[in-house]
Amino acid sequence: MTSDARDLQTTSRYIIPAISSEKERLAKQYAMKKAIYGWSSAVPTTIDLSKVENVLDIAAGTCIWTLDFADMPQVKSNRDKINIYACDINTDFFPDSRFMDDMGITTFGQDVTAPFAEEYHGKFDLIHASFLVICLTEEGWLSALANFAKILKPGGIVLMDESDPIFFTEEQPPWPIDAGGHVIDKCMDGTSWVHKANCVYTGYSLKNGFVVGLTICLRGMLEQAGFVVEDSQRGLAAVGKVCRSRKGLDGGSLAAYEDFSVENMDLLLPHLAAGMFEKQTLEVPPGNIVTEKMVMDEILNEVQTGMRADGAILVGAYFVARKS
Repeated sequence: MTSDARDLQTTSRYIIPAISSEKERLAKQYAMKKAIYGWSSAVPTTIDLSKVENVLDIAAGTCIWTLDFADMPQVKSNRDKINIYACDINTDFFPDSRFMDDMGITTFGQDVTAPFAEEYHGKFDLIHASFLVICLTEEGWLSALANFAKILKPGGIVLMDESDPIFFTEEQPPWPIDAGGHVIDKCMDGTSWVHKANCVYTGYSLKNGFVVGLTICLRGMLEQAGFVVEDSQRGLAAVGKVCRSRKGLDGGSLAAYEDFSVENMDLLLPHLAAGMFEKQTLEVPPGNIVTEKMVMDEILNEVQTGMRADGAILVGAYFVARKS
């Protein structure tokens, strides 16, 4: 590993340590995402791979998308013509370097908000980035998208999928896709378990300056950065028993993810709450700072119980955008 890569790792914003259980969680989360969007492979059918030569997975994490892409039949049959790269600010999650070398995948450390090396400018036909919702501020997004444009060839494609850090329920469903935005205060200002869950998830995003509502505003941000959005769809991610009734965009069942979807949130939310509690910024409800760990634990237990009893819904969206 280069010294640059080690330096990048010290600035990592990963919330959960890079241990085996976390890698397994991310793999299951990726499989569920594909089920939500109805994808049978790493890319939606609207992306033409026939002329793709250089591909980069940005903020690659465990490289689950990288490896899934490499395993696509049309990619495997053209491996002598398709060069695959993966980068992340923290390479701890990456598979063993010898395995990646054997796969012919080039990896490197990279902060998406910092300029890429000049050798990568105008190099890629396709880049992929996913779930940066609790990683980037608005300024960070503008820098990242500008960097994406620089490293893509003219006419190159960026594939992105993001979600909004807001829980909904069947009784309090997401706003219609044409509503223009979420009423964030309404999501947190209340006494139900879902309001408290949003005080943690939405609150964490707001406290850190992250963008809440990417499924709505990312299109405009892409266009501002010089992209034309050619394909985009919203998908609703079910949590818990809602998986029994909600379907993927292709009509496929999400029932197999009922237990995992709850366990996923059981792991994520305590990390977010603990981070805010330590900084004395955990507010439940808004304006009321939680100062006792016992109170925080009671809130998390109430959220966990409510989520298992009622289930929840999260809003996601993917974007296929071409560099103009």
